[in-house]
Amino acid sequence: MATAETDRQIHEQLGKGDFASLEARFAALHVAFASGKSDDVPLTTAYGVFKANDLLQLEAWQQARPDSMIPLYAKAQAYLDAAWEARGKKFISKTSDEQLQKMRDAHKQAMDYLQEAARLDDDPFLLHVNVLRLAQHYGDDGREKYLAEIRRFPGMLKMYQLAVLSERPQWGGEGVAGMNFFVDLARKNRLPSEWIKSLQAEVADQQRWQAAQDKDKEGQLRHALAALQLCEDKDSLASAFSVAYELERYDLSAELAERYYPYPTVGDQRGLLYKFAYANAYADKPNFGRARHYYEAADALGSSMAANNLGVMYRDGRGMPRDLDKARTLFEKAAATGNQKAQENLKKLNESVRAASN
Repeated sequence: MATAETDRQIHEQLGKGDFASLEARFAALHVAFASGKSDDVPLTTAYGVFKANDLLQLEAWQQARPDSMIPLYAKAQAYLDAAWEARGKKFISKTSDEQLQKMRDAHKQAMDYLQEAARLDDDPFLLHVNVLRLAQHYGDDGREKYLAEIRRFPGMLKMYQLAVLSERPQWGGEGVAGMNFFVDLARKNRLPSEWIKSLQAEVADQQRWQAAQDKDKEGQLRHALAALQLCEDKDSLASAFSVAYELERYDLSAELAERYYPYPTVGDQRGLLYKFAYANAYADKPNFGRARHYYEAADALGSSMAANNLGVMYRDGRGMPRDLDKARTLFEKAAATGNQKAQENLKKLNESVRAASN
């Protein structure tokens, strides 16, 4: 039967208060799963129909069937849906404190109902599925426990894709460790590459978020590089380059600049190109050719700092033949915008030329 039709029937029964039919429907799904006649998909999909706006009817179902685990699991699913709605559909780094608090509150309600349901359940598979969704901070023991569950129920790994984390510290602590564990597990089980990429992108976003929160710059860099290792996209490159540049790790910055450059429209392109150039010029092993390339690109976009620094390279013959006329032209261009450093360099250059001619 089509999922949409099944969902419609479930909601019709719920709306009519036909709890006996709902009990029979879901009990049959549990029996089919427990006996091995079906996998986890029909079971978890059926519970997925319950949403936050069903909670009043679910409460009536629970009161009518106080000894049943089924309405409790249904209420847990509704609160998980409410948590996801509260958090929003975007990456965690785009989520506000208020959204996170609402998400945490809904998660607590969901966990309470899951635990209550599990006490009535002989084989609480749904508890484990939904705890995976919550992705509470796994220590080594917790990861081993859920690995054992995954071996029993391979479909559980699919459920991981729905994971949302319940508290901010967990996104950069054990939460990330747990999620990295599942990324590795996905690789070992040779799951489709698009699944793995999806997992990597989510974990990378959490690492970038943690990089932004860490007050220690070295800590920021560790998280930013961890994100980059998982997912080399413009956001991860931006995070890693920014922190490395602030730490004056110019060799690393220059290397990251080469990987970042395919995304030339990111952020303040003019300022970014200037930083790319500066990192190459002042690395322990400077690459003046790349510095000149980036300075010229930034200068073309109107960066007075790039024009001044490019003038310095021509004045001093750094990575190119010395050319005082080009240096003067660049200093004059930057000085005309009010760049004080360029004004000073232009004055010194003119003085040195006059002194040499006398």
